Amino acid sequence: MRLIRNIAVVLVAAVVAWTVWGRFGYLVRSGVGAKLEARARSGAGTAFKLSELTDFKWEQVIFLGPYTSQEKVDQALGFHWPEFSSYGVFGLQVSDTFNLLVFTGSGRVVYAEKTRRCAPDFDKSLESIGVLRSVAEFSIEDRRDCLVLVRQIKRSNNSLQLTGYASG
Repeated sequence: MRLIRNIAVVLVAAVVAWTVWGRFGYLVRSGVGAKLEARARSGAGTAFKLSELTDFKWEQVIFLGPYTSQEKVDQALGFHWPEFSSYGVFGLQVSDTFNLLVFTGSGRVVYAEKTRRCAPDFDKSLESIGVLRSVAEFSIEDRRDCLVLVRQIKRSNNSLQLTGYASG
């Protein structure tokens, strides 16, 4: 009986630890993904420049969502990135459990990091396109209990402007 109780306590503790890590792990992790999650957890309406979360040089960022193929990645980057396939045994091509942030500069990948889904997710309009650093301004929306990163839309003379998308 004592053994069963001890096993139950260990299992409950493991579930609690896993849940806490999933919810608050970004507080102790480092990297752009953790900083992005911290901004997202500030709530809907939070606006920021992506350059505020980085400490390296980059020219554009590409947001890759689940099930993105090598071909689509290469098209979005504008060059072949052979290291793409090294992102996990269950890579982005076959998994929907994470996104991938890819920063480029001088025709090469300078930084890439997996990010958890809904922490934040990427708006579909952002996926697989390059966004130049100079206009990489975003905000957070809450969509059905999922935090989503969206492009900041600048208004000029009552007209909407979405500029700064790089062509691949």
